[in-house]
Amino acid sequence: MLLLEDKKAAFIHIPKTAGKSIARLLGYEHHPSHHSVADAPKDFEQYFRFCFVRHPVNRFVSAINYHLQCLKAPWLTERHLDAHPIRRMLRDKFDGDLNTFIDRVVRDCDQKILFRSAHLRPQTFWIERTAPQFIGRHESLESDAARLCKMLDIAFVGTPKLNVSPKRVAVSDLSSASTKFLMNLYQKDMAALGY
Repeated sequence: MLLLEDKKAAFIHIPKTAGKSIARLLGYEHHPSHHSVADAPKDFEQYFRFCFVRHPVNRFVSAINYHLQCLKAPWLTERHLDAHPIRRMLRDKFDGDLNTFIDRVVRDCDQKILFRSAHLRPQTFWIERTAPQFIGRHESLESDAARLCKMLDIAFVGTPKLNVSPKRVAVSDLSSASTKFLMNLYQKDMAALGY
């Protein structure tokens, strides 16, 4: 998480929900440690806690695009593939058809392995551990970011568009069966976040 000590606030960065953009809006650079909730200060309950969420199906597709892009990175090693098993699955079994990948790989994958990637882990993982008082939505990013800035007494200058993964797959590519499967996979997020 990103602590804004001068505001006594904590940004709980859920991956693939415009977190880099929100961090930059607040005057900070993103760091992977912002995804962790393990480093909360002792007086964490005294902090104003906030996060942003995204429709679980859209977030899943964004995460797949992100991991497909990572497969092209020169820094990719076996260690990275072990840390994010979805990358190994994509490298070895993705033929370009997202529905086939979901049906033949994701459907049969142990959720503990799938959710080892923070990008695929249900958003309720962070919400249940941090109890944010403000939850913005990716779908209303500009207006929710403006509201957040007002609450934090920070000038709102618009939300920068950062870390947008190239789209190799899209939500519109999903069959109704794949969409239904993903909604069931993320049913806790769907219910808790009102999607």
